[in-house]
Amino acid sequence: MHGSFQKKDSWVKGDMVYTVGFQRLDLIKFGRRGPDGKRQYFNRQLDMEQLGQVQRCVLHGIHLSWVTHHLPE
Repeated sequence: MHGSFQKKDSWVKGDMVYTVGFQRLDLIKFGRRGPDGKRQYFNRQLDMEQLGQVQRCVLHGIHLSWVTHHLPE
């Protein structure tokens, strides 16, 4: 049921930050429908530790690493 992209590790490129509108974003579709006939989407979420790591990565990427000590551990 899951796409082939899930078989590999995911990573963040924190020095390439872009601004986009929510109307331009879309969910990742699996390309087939579930038993109920509805489309299937990838909906995995980051836990708080992973989100903190992403925030630190982005802050380092935009040369604000001095701010990272204000983030929760």
